[in-house]
Amino acid sequence: MKHSKLFVLLILFGSIVFLSLKVYTTEQKKRTMKEDLIELSKIKYGLFSVDEWKQILASIITKKVGEFNFEGANRDNMRKEISVFLYQQIDQLEKRFRERNSGTLTGFFKNSLAALTGGFDNIKRDVPRITEDILDFMNNPKNRRAVREYIIEKISAYADKTFVKIDYSTHNEILTKYNYKDRSDAILGLTTQIQTANSGSKPYENTLLLVAALTGLYIILSKRLSKNEFLIITISCVTLLIIGLLLPMIEIDARIANMSFNLLGEPVSFQDQVLYYKSKSILEVVRLMVTQGRIDLICVGILVLTFSILFPVAKSISSVLYVYLPRLKSNKFI
Repeated sequence: MKHSKLFVLLILFGSIVFLSLKVYTTEQKKRTMKEDLIELSKIKYGLFSVDEWKQILASIITKKVGEFNFEGANRDNMRKEISVFLYQQIDQLEKRFRERNSGTLTGFFKNSLAALTGGFDNIKRDVPRITEDILDFMNNPKNRRAVREYIIEKISAYADKTFVKIDYSTHNEILTKYNYKDRSDAILGLTTQIQTANSGSKPYENTLLLVAALTGLYIILSKRLSKNEFLIITISCVTLLIIGLLLPMIEIDARIANMSFNLLGEPVSFQDQVLYYKSKSILEVVRLMVTQGRIDLICVGILVLTFSILFPVAKSISSVLYVYLPRLKSNKFI
């Protein structure tokens, strides 16, 4: 009976160690994937990215230029607007020509010659033909592509001169690491992998809780524990303590869930733009507080360290010493 009880306890202990390792490795894998996902979702690659805006503007310009229609009523409207614009420009050109050549004898002859030959009037008579040539030019798909590429090139050149370029080294390392071609595919793929990992870790977590509960039940039902049983149970508790100290205990996530607006009549949307993210275990929280250099945070860090780590570990060690070394039973510290 005694050996069978010890055998059951060893099975429970082995299960706790095995399940704790599985939960820890799974959580570490999930944590790595989540940190990589957070990196790809940072606002610097989205809303604050000049490269992202260049792609958005290029897409909008491509669509808008492709929507140009110079047939029927649209051609009539464009003909009127272009004609008015050309007449205005010719009038301004004539005005500047006369002002530039006024006040001198040479300028007098130039103005007189222009008036006699009717140079500017001849240009105005050609406005309808010039207008049609412009419309035909703009209606040519090849010319539309040239206009589109010119606008996109100028926007890209202006952006490169105006804004600071983003360092994509970490971004590209993550894509290579998971074998994804672009950021959107990587975000979707990592999200799916994390969800799968969450589903896969649940059985281990639930089983670990069940085994811990069975170990507690074993203690309750045992009238008296042997030294070996007490040692095994204490090591089991320390194992659970360690896994609790190493796993993330706090997660801070600040992000823009969705931002949508219209640009040049086209919808633009940014989703899940991460502003700030931190995931910390108890040990990492203590380290962060102690290294801040502020006395209040240092005090809180010491309190967390004392009651979450030092006190439980010291209690477990003292309990084993109390059981195995009878002479220490009268020791005040123990």
